[in-house]
Amino acid sequence: MPGLRVLGLNTIYSPTTWCNTDATECRVIYNQLCRFIVLYPDLVFGENYCNLPKLLGIFASVLGTELVDEEVTKAMAAILKRMAETFPPELMQQAASRLNDAER
Repeated sequence: MPGLRVLGLNTIYSPTTWCNTDATECRVIYNQLCRFIVLYPDLVFGENYCNLPKLLGIFASVLGTELVDEEVTKAMAAILKRMAETFPPELMQQAASRLNDAER
């Protein structure tokens, strides 16, 4: 995920990384991810939205778990809503089709 590497967030590729060992740290990291998405969407989503499938996978994997608190859950929900309203439907469908069974 090129944009995330630039921001120093390449360690959040998956909730199964080191982050799973410390729920408090996960909450901080996922909160930061949400902030970066809001502040630097072009950088985070990447050229031609190349990072969108991975970001959707991250959201799908952590929403509803102890890895995110209410604040982060609301932020992720707002981001997903904004993406659904502004991204082309075919882009969202293509990205969602790349989610694995557990992420769906």
